[in-house]
Amino acid sequence: MSDFVYVFSRIPGSLVTVLEIAMLIRVVLSWMPISEENRFADFVYGITEPFIYPVRRLFDHFGLFEESVLDVPFFVTYLALAIISIFI
Repeated sequence: MSDFVYVFSRIPGSLVTVLEIAMLIRVVLSWMPISEENRFADFVYGITEPFIYPVRRLFDHFGLFEESVLDVPFFVTYLALAIISIFI
């Protein structure tokens, strides 16, 4: 029984870690010229975008960082994930 509890207590932390890694891969992919038919890039963007999109919408709603060269909602999302992983 304790092994069962241990495994299920580790799943949220593992999922956050996988998401952080996917976001770092997304950063690297953004530096490369990638065709629109790249299935790996589509997969990575498909995993990460549902977490970044709400932050992006919030920033757009308030008009924050509209002229910024950096993708600030991405950094805010990554920072939030890092904080969550500390507490998990």
